[in-house]
Amino acid sequence: MPRLSIITVTYNALQELPATLDSVRCLKDSSVEFIVVDGGSTDGTLEYLQGQQELPIHWISEKDKGIYDAMNKGLKMARGEFVWFLNAGDFLHHEEALNEVLLGNPKSDLFYGDTEMTTPSGLSLGLRRGGVPAQLELDALRTGMKVSHQSIIVRRSSALEFDSSYQLVGDLDWLIRLLKNSVRVQNLNQIVSKFTIGGASGQQWTKAMKERWLCLQFHFGFWSTLWAHVLILLKAPFVHLRWRH
Repeated sequence: MPRLSIITVTYNALQELPATLDSVRCLKDSSVEFIVVDGGSTDGTLEYLQGQQELPIHWISEKDKGIYDAMNKGLKMARGEFVWFLNAGDFLHHEEALNEVLLGNPKSDLFYGDTEMTTPSGLSLGLRRGGVPAQLELDALRTGMKVSHQSIIVRRSSALEFDSSYQLVGDLDWLIRLLKNSVRVQNLNQIVSKFTIGGASGQQWTKAMKERWLCLQFHFGFWSTLWAHVLILLKAPFVHLRWRH
C-alpha cells in the first residue's frame, strides 16, 4: 500500500497541470501514487495524460458536478495511507516538507503547514495571509479557513468526503468536520505548497463570502458567524490591496 496518494483535480487547465506534476516528480517511488481526476477537458489534457510514461498516473476523465465532486472521486480512487489534494496550479514547495509523512512513523491523522502565494506568472506574494495557527483547533475556524487545503495531508481512514453541494467553500466545511471528529493534528512547521491566486473562489469573491456565511452559521451559530464576518469584511480591502501590489 502506498504511503501517500497525491490527488490532482483539473479541468481545462493544461497550462497549469504539467507544472503541478513536475513539482512532485521528485517523490517518484513506491510510497507515492499519483491520481489525476479530469472533468472531461477539451484543451488537450486527455492527450497529455495518455502520453505520460515517466510518472505513472492513475487517471480518469469524465464530467463531474464540480471541484468537490471531483475531489471525492479522487478520494475513492486513493490507496495510500495518507491523501493530499494538490490541484492543477498548486505545487509542492520542497521535498523535505513531506519527510514526516513519507519517512517518519506518523501517529497523527492530519498534518498541515504553511502556503506560499504566487501570481500566475510565478511571482511570490509571500506566505498565506495571517500565517497558520501554531496548533490548529476547531475554534480557529470561526473566522474561516486558516490553512489552505493544498497544505493539508490527512490519513485516508480519517478523511471525510467533501460536501459537493458547496461550490467554493467545501474545503472549509470539510476541515471543520474533520476537527469535529477529533482527528489528531500535527503542525509540520514547514511551507508545504505553493498556491496560484486567481482560482474559482478568488474570481467569485461575493459568492464565496455568502457560502462561507452559510457554512460557518451551520457549524457555529448565527451570532458567532455574524461577528466573524464583520471582522472578515473589515480586513478584506486590505487583503485585496496587498495582493494588487
